Amino acid sequence: ALARFLLSFAKASGFSKIGVLGLNPHAGDGGILGREDEKIAKAIKIANKALGARVFSGPLVPDVAFNPLALKRTNRLIAMYHDQALAPLKALYFDSAINVSLALPIIRTSPDHGTAFDIAYKSLANITSYINAVKYAAIQANKKTI
Repeated sequence: ALARFLLSFAKASGFSKIGVLGLNPHAGDGGILGREDEKIAKAIKIANKALGARVFSGPLVPDVAFNPLALKRTNRLIAMYHDQALAPLKALYFDSAINVSLALPIIRTSPDHGTAFDIAYKSLANITSYINAVKYAAIQANKKTI
């Protein structure tokens, strides 16, 4: 199932240097903290073989994958669960990050933060994330019309 997801993600996103986070801290420490990361490594190998290229790397150690040096090695990260990615993503890029739903018949993007009802209609919100979501959607729409 994970290998199918990785292949679908590669096709839908078009990215070429995708890091896949391990499920366990320290990516399992060679099985000491569980064997789930061995399954992730196998899925990565299957997906890369099917793509004929080393598109995916990992499993990466989740607690260091978001540091600046590690981020230079990938252009996207795939997390095993919601908060594994969103906590560090929001800490680093709260005002600029976006959500993109892939493999839908429509282009769907949104800001990567909440609704901020506490500051709504007060001209206090930073709109960078909103602008980035709109720009990404416009670029994707332009690609589909070419």
